[in-house]
Amino acid sequence: MCGLIGYFQTDKEYFTTKNISKFNNLLSKLDCRGPDNKEYFIDNEKKFYLGHTRLSIIDLSKYSNQPISSINKDLIMVFNGEIYNHGELYDRIANLNLSEDVRKSDTRTLLEHISCFGLSETLKIVNGMFAIGLYDFKKKKLYLARDHWGKKPIYYFFNEEKIFFSSTISPIIESKIISNTINKFALNEYFQQGFIVGHEGSIINGVKQLKPNSIIEFDLSKKKMIKSNEKLIIEKTNSEKQFFNINHLENKIIKSVDLRLQSDVNTGLLLSSGIDSSLIASISSKIDKNINSFSVGFDHIYKNDDETEIASDISKKLGIKNHKLVLDKKDILKFINNIEYAFDEPFADSSQIPSMMVFSKISNFAKVAITGDGGDEIFYGYNRYKYYNYWNKGFKFMKPILKLLDNSTVKNILYKKINYKSINQIEKFINIFITESSVKYSDFTRLSFNNSIVDLPNEIKNNTTQILENLEDLRNCDIENYMAYDILTKVDRSSMYYSVEARSPLLDINIFNYLKNSSIDQNINLFNNKILLKKILKKYLPNNLINKTKKGFSIPLDKILLNEVKKNYFDCYFYVKKNKLINNLNRANVEKYTNLFFIKQDYRYTSIVWAFFVYFKWLIKYEKFLDID
Repeated sequence: MCGLIGYFQTDKEYFTTKNISKFNNLLSKLDCRGPDNKEYFIDNEKKFYLGHTRLSIIDLSKYSNQPISSINKDLIMVFNGEIYNHGELYDRIANLNLSEDVRKSDTRTLLEHISCFGLSETLKIVNGMFAIGLYDFKKKKLYLARDHWGKKPIYYFFNEEKIFFSSTISPIIESKIISNTINKFALNEYFQQGFIVGHEGSIINGVKQLKPNSIIEFDLSKKKMIKSNEKLIIEKTNSEKQFFNINHLENKIIKSVDLRLQSDVNTGLLLSSGIDSSLIASISSKIDKNINSFSVGFDHIYKNDDETEIASDISKKLGIKNHKLVLDKKDILKFINNIEYAFDEPFADSSQIPSMMVFSKISNFAKVAITGDGGDEIFYGYNRYKYYNYWNKGFKFMKPILKLLDNSTVKNILYKKINYKSINQIEKFINIFITESSVKYSDFTRLSFNNSIVDLPNEIKNNTTQILENLEDLRNCDIENYMAYDILTKVDRSSMYYSVEARSPLLDINIFNYLKNSSIDQNINLFNNKILLKKILKKYLPNNLINKTKKGFSIPLDKILLNEVKKNYFDCYFYVKKNKLINNLNRANVEKYTNLFFIKQDYRYTSIVWAFFVYFKWLIKYEKFLDID
């Protein structure tokens, strides 16, 4: 895992000593992503800069440091990620009589394979996660590429005069090379769902993330820089179905885990009480009995959200050591105070806090962490898939009766009896299936169904959203949106902030492609989800360790906001109001929801108030770099 930046512009001799120093300082913003080595490259005409910070995982020698040139000197590359099947790639170029050093390095193997077969053909057969910046000296072309799921981020800005790309957005913002105006559409999206779909635009106008599973080509051969091509790495096709066998699926999961356990540094497992991490731990324990597992819990104050006892029981059954990582009030505040540093774009999924905590602790033992991420999306694990099933297979015919739930008196009676998570689930069910005439994807990811927070220009108020026709539509939208820009963003930023590489065996393209041979009913029904994973897990663990209710990788957000965070919230709120940093928000609604939560203790507003807080902290951190309207 690494950090990378690149800046290409049209003026010769641009990179003077002063400008090189400036970009080296920007590269230092990525030190946590790569603390083991830092280098840069300037071309002969001093027109472009490539910088790289390295977290050494495979081949710890300096031979794999970057930026890295191909043997024929035609290509230079900066690369963030891991290529799990680099041995297969090496076999395809072994006839070139390359040195043993190339075979040991997934980075060098990748580059030499690209040199032989081209970027597009190489990435079609790669099994791994990656963000790549590649320059071809002969063709005078720059290529940016991102892996199939979007595990590794790459932000970019371009116009006719310059191209700037980076692993995170902070070097672009802090460079002040562009005007850092707030993207109101992205900001509105953030307050609606807690994250920003980066390939549509970032928090800064003009800056985007490269879409997962894609390559962008820039032609730099002329005076003006031209975006000459953008394409998918793997085209989406309806391949002919094969006979599905659950044993074949299990073998593919075993192979995927085995590939991701290969490392030249220590590796650990993230373990909760859930199906995904339990299965990954079960298989890992068969491959490496010495591997350690790590679980997050809370002290006695928030004991109801603790899963460490179940995780400990699972570890004992598997014969592996388990480390309990217990959060207390001081820990929670420490990680909350670091949010705007770990996440340099507004991000309001509160499970970022236990994520930061677990990667902070695991960094003392290991540089690689194996996670269960992707299982909920790939194997139909979310509750919303069950809700959609309920609706599609019967509840929609009871809509007139169910409309009784959309009554203020009924709501008030219900909401006094339950916590904010349950309230949000009921609110979502009502708004998705009862209030609206059609089922829209954006409603599933909304933090709340409140009035607008952002004062949007009229021309972008009526943005379209996908209408869902079936359960597969919902799951595919989750993969392309929620998984890529919430789940994987959370894992990447929180792990890399503590210099840990997170690997997700269930996000293997071979598993996903084989799963297409199964039917939806084999994966989920009205009473059960993740059916296939549970069947496989029963081979490893007894029922009493499988059928536990998962509490989720979350914190008791309502309690924390009302107690530990309250003073900090209002300090930040008063500061951004006084300094006119939130003039682009509907301040009346911000005030209204703040008061409803803190004064009335209406927990329906927990998630939106958390989103306010994270945004306020981000504004304060980047205030001097932003061009506020």
